[in-house]
Amino acid sequence: MTPDEPEWVWNDYLAVGNMTLFSGKPKAGKSRLALDLTTAAACGAPSFLGRPVVNGPVIYISEEGAATLAHKLPHGDNIRILTRETRGRSPNGQL
Repeated sequence: MTPDEPEWVWNDYLAVGNMTLFSGKPKAGKSRLALDLTTAAACGAPSFLGRPVVNGPVIYISEEGAATLAHKLPHGDNIRILTRETRGRSPNGQL
């Protein structure tokens, strides 16, 4: 029942309804890639690194703390950040 070609958010790398893991050596740019891709999708960019990107709401999940991420990600209604501090809480901060 798997489709031949998935519906891509970012062509060949990130598909709708799937999880993508960026792995590599420390300081190789994994977080920067994820942050910039998140910004492109949330802010309406037509492409990212030469590949089409679908725009829309983004949930960014990270083991980093919210204070570390807050200044790196765009602000607005199209992005939510889930970190170790906010795990298990609703967007309004309730458990």
